[in-house]
Amino acid sequence: KIEDIKDALLLCNRILVHSPSDLNRLKNIGLVENVSLFPHGILDSERYSLKKSYRKENKDELHFSSYGFCLPNKGFPQLIQAIALLHKQHFKCKLFLYTSLYDSDTSLQFYYQLLELINELNLNTLVDINPNFLSDELTLNKLSKTDLVIFPYQSTNESVSGAVRQGLASLTKVAVTPLPIFDDVSDVVYKLPGSTPALIAAGLIEWSKNQYGKTMTDQEKKWLKEHSFEKLANRLSRLIKSIE
Repeated sequence: KIEDIKDALLLCNRILVHSPSDLNRLKNIGLVENVSLFPHGILDSERYSLKKSYRKENKDELHFSSYGFCLPNKGFPQLIQAIALLHKQHFKCKLFLYTSLYDSDTSLQFYYQLLELINELNLNTLVDINPNFLSDELTLNKLSKTDLVIFPYQSTNESVSGAVRQGLASLTKVAVTPLPIFDDVSDVVYKLPGSTPALIAAGLIEWSKNQYGKTMTDQEKKWLKEHSFEKLANRLSRLIKSIE
């Protein structure tokens, strides 16, 4: 528990946290004066040659994607089941899962479970799963060639998500489940109504009706720029100099 190292943390010049809830958590154990809020960074998409234009075999078909380590809490089974529900409703779509294997037996077993689920639901032509660890540039380019990047998390103890920032950096619209881990990106994402397959499917239908085709707003572009690693590096440098 973090309170067990409170005395050590009191010796730090600064403790950087990503969210207001983290601030409050530390405040509750008496850590206040040396704690600062510092955002999680986002890759600067201008540094990568993103090719947003691509051809679909079926222009009426939406291409969804998801990204993150192949772990149970990411919600990939629920997303796959949501695709099955959409298919039954004659909603034309495909899903591309970029979920690299984590260094654990659990991750590998979960990957095989996903393959089995895809087979059971007869979605082999609609769901493509890539378990390879891809470079940032390749990841962003692949995500940029889809219509919506979905993060269907079910539960997590993490304060913020690093994976969702890859989706945002791809300049593709992003949808998330209504969990606190996504609170810090709430201004630039579409929030799904829930985490179950049925609610994810309903949210995707709603998004396709009201959000599909909309371009990124100036406010969203500004948010991405302000959270770029370059901007945050300058901010961190100023913070260090102020302490010195």
